[in-house]
Amino acid sequence: MRPLILTVFGNSSGLLNMTVFLLITNGLAALAGVQLLRGDMGADANMNFSQIWIAFLAMYQVRGLTHLEGGFWKLTVFVDSFF
Repeated sequence: MRPLILTVFGNSSGLLNMTVFLLITNGLAALAGVQLLRGDMGADANMNFSQIWIAFLAMYQVRGLTHLEGGFWKLTVFVDSFF
């Protein structure tokens, strides 16, 4: 059991480094999304970028490919409303 625990937790600095990197890049993408898209999408949109926390969750959703089809569908409906 000890070798297994050492194998898992022996690389904890690498896991922590990767986690911090993903949080920082997700946060920067959320900031860019808020600056570029705030107010352009309606409040009923799934990813409306009205607040930084909503944008952070939206970027996490896009990065994690979680329910991506629904978000893209709403985005295409939103874009089609301009044409």
